[in-house]
Order: sequence, then structure tokens, then C-alpha cells
Amino acid sequence: MRTLFFVIIILVVLVGGVATYMIRQNMEQEVYRDTFYEGIIVDDIPLGGMSYDQAKVELQRRNQPRLDIIRTTLAYQSRRWVFDYRDMNGSVDYMQQLDAAYEVGRTGGLIERYQTIMGLRQENMVFESTVSFDPELVRETISEIAEAFTVEATDASMYFDPDGEVFFPIQPETYGRRLDAGPVMAQVIANLQGRRFDDVIELQPEVVMPDVVAADFAGKTELVVQYSTDLASSTQNRRSNVLLSSQVFHGITIEPGQIVSFNEMTGPRGKANGYLDAPVIKADKSMEDEPGGGVCQSSTTIYNAIVMAGMNAVERSHHSFPSTYVATGLDATVNYPTSDFKFQNTRDIPMYMRTYIDNNKLFVEIYGEPIADGVTYKLRSEVYETMPIPPINYVQDTKGEFVTYTWESFKKVSGRKGIKVKTYRDAYQNNQLIGSELLANDFYKPIAPVVYVGMNPGVGAAGTAAR
Repeated sequence: MRTLFFVIIILVVLVGGVATYMIRQNMEQEVYRDTFYEGIIVDDIPLGGMSYDQAKVELQRRNQPRLDIIRTTLAYQSRRWVFDYRDMNGSVDYMQQLDAAYEVGRTGGLIERYQTIMGLRQENMVFESTVSFDPELVRETISEIAEAFTVEATDASMYFDPDGEVFFPIQPETYGRRLDAGPVMAQVIANLQGRRFDDVIELQPEVVMPDVVAADFAGKTELVVQYSTDLASSTQNRRSNVLLSSQVFHGITIEPGQIVSFNEMTGPRGKANGYLDAPVIKADKSMEDEPGGGVCQSSTTIYNAIVMAGMNAVERSHHSFPSTYVATGLDATVNYPTSDFKFQNTRDIPMYMRTYIDNNKLFVEIYGEPIADGVTYKLRSEVYETMPIPPINYVQDTKGEFVTYTWESFKKVSGRKGIKVKTYRDAYQNNQLIGSELLANDFYKPIAPVVYVGMNPGVGAAGTAAR
């Protein structure tokens, strides 16, 4: 009986051991394998039964489209700029999720791992990968695109060509273009964050206006004044001097506030500078030929033109006696370097001067913007006092410089009456006088005639020259 009992005990132990062995073996088969356990899901893909490499391939296949759709597109007319995930360091962290999923059930003891694995069949463990990218990486490129859009505006320009078919050729303005990268980048970020990957951002560069357009020159290059003086009685030398001195002013631009000096413009007026001998007024009021004779007609003509154009003389002197080619009081004498004629553009716009000789007349033309309100200027001289010619001053020619014999005489200086004259600039509007401005109050002093007489009584004198 006792033997039977021991046999039964032995059989139970043997059966239990076999069962335990089989259970452990089953647990080890479940636990100790290199494939994913059932119930593990990554990115909606059940990985149970897959090897690590198989799962990796499958996740890569599943997630690449998630990267491929990441893009932003800029467009301008027919051009396109496309930035994809590679430009923004785009990635999906499925490898991190894969590694984490693979570790599930692979830590702890056999029973603990087995319990985890069995639990997965009751409640799946889900992993989701995340897409990431950095839009800031395209900021520099977008800034470069914006910079490439930059086109500088150019102002319209105009120059004075007094000898051309068109006196004032105009180079038209061009409009510029500018693209602000800031708003473009902000829209790129907004589209990417909002997953609006198919949206196209139309670039809208700003038009940059030039500061000066061709229309700004309209009405500012009109003929304001044309003034002329007569050269018909001039010698060829005198005419040459007038032409040479006036040509210096041909084509000049007089900026607002600018002062122009006649002497500085022409420089010395000697033979070395091309000037010829012609009559000039000497200190003793006689007329003698010297280089540069006649240039005062240039300064006088310019003087009349500039004051009629609304500019002002800042330095001006009258001759010793009135000139024949202009009204009394409207002359402007020059003598390098002691006596100068200077004028200033007192208007607020540039003025332009053109000079030429035509049909025995010296012309000075002033161009610019007509005087406001249709005003025009005329010059007027008013002689308010005259004085008789002083008595003749007889000078004995002891040196025989002009005459020798007592019956001979030579008039060195012609007598001139004295004149006091006021000159005015009269303003007219619609042919009506609306104002007058005193320009000068000149006094041409009387000049006594000077006559040289001979000292040698000679023999057989035959009379005297007319005095």
C-alpha cells in the first residue's frame, strides 16, 4: 500500500515537471524571438511578426510620402521657386519610434516579459512618429530671392544742348522694384504650420518710384527772354571779340542762388586768349585800340537779358558815357580784372543761357520756367537831368605826340554831356503795368573835350586843322 502511494507521488511529480517544462518552453518561445510582438503598432502598421529590418522598410515606405508633401512654392510670373523637406531639414522620427517599439517586452525577467507580451494582446501598444522641419533654413534663400528682385529706380534727367535740334533732351525715368523678404517668410511659415503645402505664394514686389520723372521738366525749359544788340557798326576785330566773349556763356546752366562772374568766365582778355585790337575807353576818356575792345557789348547784352528774366545783377557799373547799342543806363562795363559784371539767379529754378550772333546782332536767350502768373518784364530808362558839355581843354603837345605845328590840332577826347538816368524793371501782366522796380540810378559825368595843339610855329604855315 505504501509502495503504491510513493508511486503515485512520483507520477504526480513527473507529470508536474513535464507540464512545467512545457509551459516554460512555450513562454521562452514567445519571449525569446527577434521579431516584433503582436499588439505593437507603429504609425498604424501592426508590426507583430516582423523583423526589425522588415519593419524599418515598411515604416520608411509609409512615412516617405509624409515628407514628400512638405513643400512651399513661390511664384512670380512664369518663374517658380520650390522648397521641399530637404531644404528645411525635414524628417520623421519613425526610427526612434521603431526602436522604442522593439524594446517593448524585452526588459525584465522571463515571466515579466511574458506577462507584458500577453498584455499586448489585450491592449495594443501604439506608437506615432512625428514629422519635423525647420522653415527658418529657407530664410536666407528667400532673402537672396528678394534681393535679386531689387531694381533701382533711375531719375529722369535733362541736359542743355544749345546747339542741338532739341535744346533740352530728356532721358526718361525708369521705375524700380523691391521685394520685402519679411512678409514672404511670414507667409511661408504660416503655410507650412497650417500644412497648406499646395498653396502657391505669389510674390508681389513693390514698385519703387523715381524721385524725378520726365513730367517734372514740363514748363521749365521755356524761352523766357530773347534780347539782342546791334553789331552792324562794329569792325571785324570788335565783332570777333564780342563773339569770343559771349561764347563762354553759350550753354551755361545757372543754378538757383548761383553767382556768375563775367571776368571769371572769360578770364584775361588779351591776345594770348584770342582777343583782337578794337576801341576801348581809356582812363582819360579817349578811345584807343586794345585787345578785347567790344566785350562790354557782351556783358551789356547779358545784363539786359538776365534782369528781364527775373534775375539780378549783384555787381554792375556803367561806362564813362552811354553806349550806342543800348538805351542810356542799361549798359554794363567790364575791365579785367578791376571792373566786373556779376549776376545771380535769384529764382528757385535753374536758368539756361544761349548766345549767338545772327544777322549782325548779338542774341542772348534765357530759358527756364516763365515768371509766375504770366508776368513779363520790360526795362525802362528815364533821363531826369542833363548837363552841358564842359569847355574844351586845350593841351599843348610839347612832345609832338599828336601834332607839331601851331596851326595843327588833334581832338584826343570827344566832349560828352552829363546825364543822370534811372533805370526800371517794369512788370506787366496781361499787358497791364502792375509794378516797377528801380534797378539803378546812374550818373554819366560830363566829359570835357581834349584837344592837343602844336607848339612849333614852323615856316609858311598853311592853316590849322578843324577843331
